[in-house]
Amino acid sequence: DAIQAFLAGAREMGVAEVELTIAEVEADDESAIEHGRYAMKTAEGAVADEGDYLVYHKKVDGAWRIHRDSITTDAPAE
Repeated sequence: DAIQAFLAGAREMGVAEVELTIAEVEADDESAIEHGRYAMKTAEGAVADEGDYLVYHKKVDGAWRIHRDSITTDAPAE
């Protein structure tokens, strides 16, 4: 629900696409950590925001689920 709300807010601000580039994944039978870069782009293809992301996946009842998800923007603090 929180991810859907975040993406809905991004769409309202003009973000049309989120591009993820996976840099690294470490996993075992029950969990996985994924690290990479993200770019949020407008319909015209301009980069509205970019930075790093980290996702912690857990296996729950035999299915992989996102347990934690974090992004860190490259934009300077205002």
